[in-house]
Amino acid sequence: MVEAHRRPDAGIGGAIENGVDRALNWAVYFCDFGRYQNPVPAGASAFASDANVTYKRADLDLVRESWKGAYREVPVNDALRALGKTISLDPTMVVYQNRHALTFGEALRERYSWGRSYGATRVTWLTTPKRLAYTALAPVLPALLLLRMGRRAWQRKRHFGNFLRAVPSSSPC
Repeated sequence: MVEAHRRPDAGIGGAIENGVDRALNWAVYFCDFGRYQNPVPAGASAFASDANVTYKRADLDLVRESWKGAYREVPVNDALRALGKTISLDPTMVVYQNRHALTFGEALRERYSWGRSYGATRVTWLTTPKRLAYTALAPVLPALLLLRMGRRAWQRKRHFGNFLRAVPSSSPC
């Protein structure tokens, strides 16, 4: 990470891998971190996960208002990019999700809670007509997300078999 921060990027995120080989863990992994499975595309990115990102302190201080109340990666990364700063991904920076005691009920509660948190963060920038359109389209969201996760797993050519194994458990997405 120290080496990566010699580059001019304000924030550098990395890959996230699943560390527990159970269908439920794979389902949660694909829901939460599938876009960060290696190989993540190296270089500038519109996103980086709070589970594996570091920031230069001076740049983070420039956007203090975006994280003063609570840290959420989307507003922080958006604020940095609004200042012309870059967020990058580095596939050599890898962390593992190791949730050995994860239960279906716990996963379901997390998806609900985190989904509401994500939605509340994103909706603040939308106009009323867009909010209404997104509300109307909400019923197709689970199928759309499942297709996106499957496409990404297929394209990355690493965990597609685990994705298929996880699909029956992926209803908490």
